[in-house]
Amino acid sequence: MQLTIHNLGKIRDADITIDGITVIAARNDTGKSTIGKAAFALLNSFENFAEKIRIDMQDSIVRTIRRALPRASWASWDACTIIARGLVQVSSQIQDESDLIHNINIICDHYSEFLLEDDAQSDNIIPNDDIADKLFPSTSEDVEEPEEDTETLTARAVITMTSWLLSSTENAQQCRQAILRLITIDVRTKGATLTERTFRTVFDDQIASRIPDVKDKTFIRLAEQRQACGEQDREATFQGDSCISISNASDELRKVLIVDDPNIIESFDYRRSRYYRMSFRRNITQQDYRSYSASYRQELISAAWSALRHEAENPAENLSESILATEDMQQIIELLQESFIGQSKLGTHGMVMIREQLSEPINMANASMGSKAMLLLRFLVEHLVVHESDILVLDEPEIHLHPEWQITYAHALVLIAKRMGIRVIVTTHSPFFLKALAGYSGIEDYSDQLRYYTADANEDGSNSFREVTDSGIGELYASMSRPLREIDRAVFKEMLHND
Repeated sequence: MQLTIHNLGKIRDADITIDGITVIAARNDTGKSTIGKAAFALLNSFENFAEKIRIDMQDSIVRTIRRALPRASWASWDACTIIARGLVQVSSQIQDESDLIHNINIICDHYSEFLLEDDAQSDNIIPNDDIADKLFPSTSEDVEEPEEDTETLTARAVITMTSWLLSSTENAQQCRQAILRLITIDVRTKGATLTERTFRTVFDDQIASRIPDVKDKTFIRLAEQRQACGEQDREATFQGDSCISISNASDELRKVLIVDDPNIIESFDYRRSRYYRMSFRRNITQQDYRSYSASYRQELISAAWSALRHEAENPAENLSESILATEDMQQIIELLQESFIGQSKLGTHGMVMIREQLSEPINMANASMGSKAMLLLRFLVEHLVVHESDILVLDEPEIHLHPEWQITYAHALVLIAKRMGIRVIVTTHSPFFLKALAGYSGIEDYSDQLRYYTADANEDGSNSFREVTDSGIGELYASMSRPLREIDRAVFKEMLHND
């Protein structure tokens, strides 16, 4: 998989291979985090795309009909949804008003047949003025409790409403035109709009380059080098902060999960709203709230919730996958336990940490950041939150880890990529972590799947990312460890001076 970025944030150019483990090692404020977020935004825009479009179109049609009939009674609301759902199902067949009228007639005929089977009084099937007055009263005081069962009343409401939609009244004609415009919006236009909204959410409304002299368009592309079934090349082009084109609009099977805060494991209790738990735990500022509820963090929480909920409600969920993954999974878990003997679990009042040294589980909020980081990685593996071909982005995971745990964590990532087929992007500042990734990739015969990238500063203040190969890897490691060597020399000089 090849990720290409041009003029996104502080990144002027980046052409990065994501296959195995991709290491991004560069200075602060160069755009390292932007790489993972770009991949997330591009793929997440099309997650459940067809379903998102279906729901949006259905809701829009319902709102359009209700605006045309502002005093429609409660009985007609279900009828709006039924009509909208029926039109959405055949939307690909509707090109003009005659197609729309034809399909409205079909819905009307279907419910007329239902009433013929259910009601011997056929003279009430074709709605007359009295029935229309009951369903579309002139004032709210005219609404009466229905004497008929809900199903029959809804059928009559559908017939009444479709008959009105098919009428020649000015209001009905305008409503049909509004529905037709909704149905005939090009799906690629919807895809571009959804992509723009996703990128705006992820990048807080700042997509285009903020470098003063850069006026070129922003371009992001994620291309498969060897496409599997259902995988699509994705690309999006932005003019300023507006998406002006996308490559295709279809469902995305892969997902990107970003891990940048170990505290997120506290929110994996699917039984409670994360917003409730946040306000219960502490008072937060608006800025903290916006940061905590970033869309990529919501996606990780949602994936964790889904895994735990399915396990609780359906013990057979992912049963076959779990059996096949047990051997590889167990090796990773045992490796993590060598340095950190503990696991996370859903307790009575939320996520807890269980350790042999503890007399009882402790609330996850009371666990150390390093413990949360180790538990979070184990959770993702143990509960199959990520699958083959997914992308796992780890933003500076070593920050909260002791060097010993950094080394274990790096070894675990190599095994996750090699044995589970998960693509890993990791940003790092740690020479220990970098060396551990290189060393264990060699031990696990995975060196060919490990790639290194760093950033070079451009004169205009932007950064371009390039791949580091062969001898350059040693230079990269030397530059990352240089501050440590300088500290050693300074301490040594001070010791000599004191002697």
